[in-house]
Amino acid sequence: MAYPQIMGAYEAVEEWIAERGLTIAGPCREIYFADWDTARPEDPVCDVAFPVEG
Repeated sequence: MAYPQIMGAYEAVEEWIAERGLTIAGPCREIYFADWDTARPEDPVCDVAFPVEG
């Protein structure tokens, strides 16, 4: 999840939020959960999250 590829994840989450009529309520976060020593390029390695309010 390096720049600029990670921007696609941010855009997908922002689109999901907008489609549901929610509002971003604070700064975004990247939550990394992968073992970097064993992760392959196609493996999921993080979540992109925004706090929202409806």
